[in-house]
Amino acid sequence: MPIQSSPAEKRRQLAEQRRRVDFDTYDVTVDELLRRVEEGRIDIAPIYQREFRWDHKRQSRLIESVLLGIPVPPLFMATNHVDDERVQWEVVDGLQRLLTLVHFAGSEKARNSCRLETESLTLQELDKLTAFDRTGFADLPGDIQTTFLDRPLKIVVLNDKSDLDVRFDLFERLNTGGILLTPQEIRECVYRGTFMNLLGELAATPDFRTVVVLPHSRMHDGTPEDYVLRFFAFSERYMAFAHSVTDFLRDFTRYAYDDARVAERTNRFMVTFAFLACCFPNGIKPGRARRL
Repeated sequence: MPIQSSPAEKRRQLAEQRRRVDFDTYDVTVDELLRRVEEGRIDIAPIYQREFRWDHKRQSRLIESVLLGIPVPPLFMATNHVDDERVQWEVVDGLQRLLTLVHFAGSEKARNSCRLETESLTLQELDKLTAFDRTGFADLPGDIQTTFLDRPLKIVVLNDKSDLDVRFDLFERLNTGGILLTPQEIRECVYRGTFMNLLGELAATPDFRTVVVLPHSRMHDGTPEDYVLRFFAFSERYMAFAHSVTDFLRDFTRYAYDDARVAERTNRFMVTFAFLACCFPNGIKPGRARRL
């Protein structure tokens, strides 16, 4: 039976970990959120974000809730310094809700920046506001438009004092919505930069696509990049592997985040997969690869 830590040790550890997390909380109107998206002050489509997944009915229900003044769950963001003069908010949790607002009431510029449908959202199958069915934002009376745009939403922002481990933990803990991110998508979200860009580029190379045969459903959820990451992690640091693949890949990603070594890793990867493509011209399916 494990030895229980003392109350003093519990308090010390709690205080230490809480100091690593630094949040700011804001009440931001829908109008201000839409303006920030249009101006590029909210990073709405980083590499880890999937395509917009909510159907029109679910989007309509969210808009109905906002119109009715029903509280909407907070949106979680993280602060990113783009350069010395620009700071962005990056969406951690609430992407689907934010994109729904843009789809309904955002400008054409905002919708295009989010790669949404050209036409704005038309409400449908509402539960309470049945008179609003088949109505777009532009069709609403001016006073209702103003009421909608003035609705405040709670925004929780992880500021830049928090380190990357804290961000990773935040993404994992908040990744409990209707559409879950894969572990690789979370890594891409937290450790964006040269090494993650390299994984994406190598995952798209012809020899890799020849060798690694994946079903279509797994081509856009970070799985190809995850396999490239595993290639580097196990080829370079297999002696450090203990028992958890997730922890092992996370630790290697942190290591490579600070030391991308693009030319060296690219050359090793290309030589290896050129050879494998010759050996396996019909590819290797993941299930078969585990038995080799």
